[in-house]
Amino acid sequence: ITEWIELHFSDSAAVGYFFTPASQQDLIHRKKDWFDNAMPAGNSALVRAHAHLYHLTGAPQHAEAFGKLTYAYPGLVRAAPAAAGHALAACVENAIGIATLKVAKKEALHTVQQAITNRRYRTTYLLHDPSIPGDYQLCIGTECTSPDDSLETVLARL
Repeated sequence: ITEWIELHFSDSAAVGYFFTPASQQDLIHRKKDWFDNAMPAGNSALVRAHAHLYHLTGAPQHAEAFGKLTYAYPGLVRAAPAAAGHALAACVENAIGIATLKVAKKEALHTVQQAITNRRYRTTYLLHDPSIPGDYQLCIGTECTSPDDSLETVLARL
């Protein structure tokens, strides 16, 4: 989806994405929406999408798109900080590190999910990965801890 967005909505001359596709010919002006309201602006949603996609895939194009988009926000934040709440939240998530908790046994996923919901909020992906040598492994950002057999030990690191 992000590749399609890049192809049809990106601004080749400046940072950001337009609200309408390049193929729409009958426009006087193509608008770029930066201000978050009750719904996040498209550019703010893409800040978060690229941060999470980079975390999940390691694909450099997502890190590059995240960097370009965040470059456009400092002026907006100084002028109207409440207008960029979604983008700022995505930047904070990325800065503290998005977490992935790998679980070796598929039947343990529900137990882990329940344990996570009883803790303070942090974006955490659960991933069934039978190849890890222990029962659990926590990765934050691009760094992974040693595998562990204790869920409590791993959750304490979260």
